[in-house]
Parts: sequence; structure tokens; C-alpha cells
Amino acid sequence: MSNRSPSHDYPAEPEQDGSREVGRRTPRHLADALAVVSRRGTPGPVRAQRRQQVAGIGVLVAAQLADLLVTVYGLSLPGVVEANPVAVAVMETLGTVPGLVLLSLVSLGAVVSVTEAAARHCRATTVTPLWVRCLGYVPFALLSFAVAGHNLLVILL
Repeated sequence: MSNRSPSHDYPAEPEQDGSREVGRRTPRHLADALAVVSRRGTPGPVRAQRRQQVAGIGVLVAAQLADLLVTVYGLSLPGVVEANPVAVAVMETLGTVPGLVLLSLVSLGAVVSVTEAAARHCRATTVTPLWVRCLGYVPFALLSFAVAGHNLLVILL
């Protein structure tokens, strides 16, 4: 027994008068399917890949920005110096802020390029791109947040 009304909850049965095959797609069905896809934008797997990219890159940018802001603020205080010799060389050449921004952009570009290339390559294997992105973005983001936290402790103590 059911309390559902058959006329409103279930689709109508296809006609079986011999003029059409049962379950055959008509041009109307195809047009409706295309309309649904165009309303949604990109298909499901592509949207999931895009969300993974945006999330990974977003976390990475946030971590790099935190590190950059804390480092720039710390270097503006007396007695605080940069410990990274590569950063010191770039800052002496370009200046503090432009040098640190350049280093952040180069490191972001390198991590994103390698991670996304690996994710594209692994689509043909049994490894899912999600795992590749996690292994590419998360350690670098954690390292950047750890460096920002360390720099903050140096400033506060």
C-alpha cells in the first residue's frame, strides 16, 4: 500500500502503440537533457575537479599570504632579520616587499604547476587527482603556516 498519488509522483509510461520503441530517446528528450547540462554549467566530474583546484590553491594562497604579511611586519621591526639566505639575496636586489612577493609567487607557481600536472597525469591511473592535490598542496600550506607561526613567535617574544 502507498499513500502516493500515481498521477503526480511517477512519470507517465511511454506509449507502446508501435510507432515508437519503448525507451527510445526523442529529439525532445535530447533537447531537455542539453538544457539541464547548460543550466548546470560544466558536468559533475569537471566541477569536482575545479572545486578541488580552487580549494587547494586557495589554502595555499592563504598560507603564503599569512607568511608574507607576518614576515614583512617582522622585518619592519628593529632587531629582526631574515634567516633565509635566498630571501636575503632577493630582498637585497629587489627590496623587502617586492622580493618577498616575487619569492611567494614563484613558489606558488611551482607548487601549482607540479601538482596540477601530476593530477592530470594520474587521471589515467588508479590514483585519484584528489589524493595528488592533497599531497601537493597540504604539506606546502602547512609549512607556510608553520613558518608564519614561527615568525609570529619571533615577533612576540
